[in-house]
Amino acid sequence: MLLPFQNLPGRFEGRAPASACLESTGFFFKFLSANETGATGSHQAGFYIHREAYWLFMPAPGKKGENDYRDVEIHWPDGMVTESKFRWYGKGTRSEYRLTQGFHFLNEDNTGDLLILVRLEAGIFRGFLLSSEDNIESFLQELSLNPSDSGVAYAVQNGEIQLPGLQTDSDFERSLLEALGQHLAAGAPFPTADRLANLAREQCELYFRTDSLSLDEKLLRWIDMEYRIFRWLEVRKYQEHLHRGFSTLEDMIQLSLTILNRRKSRAGYGLELHLAALFQSAGLAFASQAKTEGNKKPDFIFPSADDYANPNFPASRLTFLGVKTTCKDRWRQILSEADRISSKHLFTLQQGISRSQLAEMREAGVQLVIPRPYHRLFPEQERKHLLGLEAFVQLVQSKDSQEMPFR
Repeated sequence: MLLPFQNLPGRFEGRAPASACLESTGFFFKFLSANETGATGSHQAGFYIHREAYWLFMPAPGKKGENDYRDVEIHWPDGMVTESKFRWYGKGTRSEYRLTQGFHFLNEDNTGDLLILVRLEAGIFRGFLLSSEDNIESFLQELSLNPSDSGVAYAVQNGEIQLPGLQTDSDFERSLLEALGQHLAAGAPFPTADRLANLAREQCELYFRTDSLSLDEKLLRWIDMEYRIFRWLEVRKYQEHLHRGFSTLEDMIQLSLTILNRRKSRAGYGLELHLAALFQSAGLAFASQAKTEGNKKPDFIFPSADDYANPNFPASRLTFLGVKTTCKDRWRQILSEADRISSKHLFTLQQGISRSQLAEMREAGVQLVIPRPYHRLFPEQERKHLLGLEAFVQLVQSKDSQEMPFR
């Protein structure tokens, strides 16, 4: 969907890579794993690239039993140009693509950074490496991209990102038209975050057998489905504006800001709603956004706000959970949100964090809760310190089963 964000100089962080993506014929982004930055001591051959992304680099997919490569030239914002190779390994038991060579400037502190490659023409790319959380989130929000699609290649036609997957499914289209058609009318409000989150879970039940999935896998399915529904609705709701144009510059800016602000708020709030639904399904008692000291509002307190406020309720039976889509920089914000709970839990979708940052979190008493499929993106020696969502739920359940001390 082409939106006029890229025409507002200096208004948004991450504007340069987002603009480059919209002006290209295709791009991909990837959170760098511990293996890829050398944080595990591994010297694996470059960055793993999803099989479906081959078209961004090669004219045809690799063949089994053969190895192949294409030279890649990458232009970086500081003027540096690096020479890399996009390789297909198809011999023996291997069947994978990797981008190799030319990344000598990376080190283990780049774990969790966002690599963006934008195709200018065959074999020539613009490269961006985003390290700060603000820049990463700004890039994803401006283009309404799902962090879990790390490694996916997107085609761009006339400034519009072509969405992969269910968007091309006619049954999916009919189902959403039936559920959300009233919101497409001129002047109709955008559906609430609750409505979108509920619809995403309903659609997952139609398309996937989520009952057989772990809590971690189920959550990732829900998040992905909500993102696809949001993009489907957004494209259709604002197509008329894009075709008709704007009568004034202020009208264009106002619509741009409205859409961007909605994109910014959707991801974080939607994640909290999905987590709340999972906790309810697991039978956990909790309070969301309950006030603690200094009018702070933790994302989740277990088992309740009343128990937290009761000085006679054992602090050992209380659990704090903060929620942040990414947490490279902002994890410290949770430290002062619940004084009675010294050990804080933080749920995040962050894909990879450097060992130095992980050590700093542990020293501050922060326990990361990360979907199990993402654990492999962390340094191997650090994975034992991570909790999956199911393990966190079991921890809270074990506290709930403790008997209250006699008083």
